[in-house]
Amino acid sequence: MKSNTYLKLLIFCQLLCGCMSAAKIQMIEPAAITLPKDIDTIAVINRFLTNNYNTSNSSYNYPFGDEHSFNKEASDSCVSSLFHVLGKSPRFKDLDITQELFRTGNDFFAPPLPATSAIELCRAYKTQAIIVLDGFHTNASTNTQMQSRQVSYQTPYVLNGVTYYRTNYRTEYYYTATLQVFYSIGYRLYHGSDGSILDEYRYDNHFSYSRTASTSSSALYLLPNKKNVIAQIASVSGDVYAHRIAPMWTIVKRCYYATPGKELAHGHQCVIQKNWKDARNTWKSLYESAPNNRMKGIAAYNIALAFEMDDNLDSALEWANKARSLFVKGSMYENTTSKYLATLDHRMAIRQKVIDQMER
Repeated sequence: MKSNTYLKLLIFCQLLCGCMSAAKIQMIEPAAITLPKDIDTIAVINRFLTNNYNTSNSSYNYPFGDEHSFNKEASDSCVSSLFHVLGKSPRFKDLDITQELFRTGNDFFAPPLPATSAIELCRAYKTQAIIVLDGFHTNASTNTQMQSRQVSYQTPYVLNGVTYYRTNYRTEYYYTATLQVFYSIGYRLYHGSDGSILDEYRYDNHFSYSRTASTSSSALYLLPNKKNVIAQIASVSGDVYAHRIAPMWTIVKRCYYATPGKELAHGHQCVIQKNWKDARNTWKSLYESAPNNRMKGIAAYNIALAFEMDDNLDSALEWANKARSLFVKGSMYENTTSKYLATLDHRMAIRQKVIDQMER
């Protein structure tokens, strides 16, 4: 009886408070650094191999065989991944992957290119800048460990003509194989006008994979193969550096009130049809005719979101502040609106940075 009363009360509260639905908005997230405005074409170059490259440097215990061959393949994938992710940025007009460059020495991070070389490369590839993978190294290891656990099983026995079951335990042994992959990646970004280094960035990360099986060899067999490991390294590294130097499109979610009342329901249908103009007009009508401050605030909140969808952040802030002033202080509505205002404040704070980075 009590549970039914609680359920009815919960439904009543939900109807009273209104239901929120979600909409997606596409926006540009600024890069970590701002590049010179004259750069709208970039070439990506792999400079992993040294002049004295040979396969005799392979490590016998390296999980994927020849360490140098693995690193070469992985570095190529990193360059391809970076090229692919940068292609999604609205910042650059053209991108290109060039032939690889050789370097001297065996240090992780190759010495910088001479300024004259960077200028000549940019002229040859007809770009304003070049990104060079100047460092790449991985260190991978595997190990297996035997472990045990107690597994229950039942055996029947008969007592006075009745069958009973006794719980017993046996020790079961199994093996856990672990693969750890550490990698370091170093990029430099060279300006084509004077060959200067605009950015130098090193990224260190690691992955750990564990698999369990009844035998050591079976557990090792279940570990990810070379191809999968390379794909994960390339995906993460390309994404990290692309977001460092290029503003990127991103999709975020926003919530709005879809109930109660026919006006909010109609606005919700307009949103589903991606007709934000009619949705905003519907909510403005509700704002003007709302019977109380709560409904007036809900309408103002939705209007703010509609303006944000049009990238009119000033009007969105104005209406969101109106909404907060109409709600009871400390209420769920005010808390929700305060969080939304913080989101709008963040967008306002990064807006000029986005504008600066998109200017050419």
